[in-house]
Amino acid sequence: MAGRTHRQHALPITFGLKAAVWVEELRRDRERIEESKERVLVGTMGGAVGSLADADRWTEFVSVMAMLAAKLERMAQGVYALQRPEIDEVPSLSPWARWAAAQWLKKRNPQFCDSIRTTWGAL
Repeated sequence: MAGRTHRQHALPITFGLKAAVWVEELRRDRERIEESKERVLVGTMGGAVGSLADADRWTEFVSVMAMLAAKLERMAQGVYALQRPEIDEVPSLSPWARWAAAQWLKKRNPQFCDSIRTTWGAL
């Protein structure tokens, strides 16, 4: 498959390379989540005058989850772009796409990637 920069063909790459980069990114996010458990999952003790534990613990966790959501949305966007008819480098495997292909020849809707993009992109 063609590697692209700014939507222009660049050096050839494999889909396996793209997937390996994604897996490594997700592995690092999993490590971040595991490391943040020690700091986030603590008991909160507070008094009557608002002396609760700092909110930065949960801010760290939410930041890591936002990074994960952004990566998943970016991955789905990349696969979505590769499923366009002009490129057609990654097949759409959703049941809806197979049904649509049976109804309208040569038409495949990337429904699964579209759902991921909208869900994770909204976060």
